[in-house]
Amino acid sequence: MRKSEILGLKWDYIKPDNRFIILPITKNNTVRVVPMNDTLLKALQELPIESDFVFWNARGKHLGDVKRSFATACVEGQG
Repeated sequence: MRKSEILGLKWDYIKPDNRFIILPITKNNTVRVVPMNDTLLKALQELPIESDFVFWNARGKHLGDVKRSFATACVEGQG
């Protein structure tokens, strides 16, 4: 999946019973089905559902980028 597809991922797109993710709008304007392995399925099942989006900001909107958060985590991991 592309970064924008991951950051814009909605819970409605995830079909755990069928073990796939449906991406209704892709860069190529097509619908795409992405299979899920056991690791991804387990990771998604452990996340809290507090927004329509899987990865969301304080306003409940999808994340646009993670560069700043990643840099912060790297700095905090060194301390």
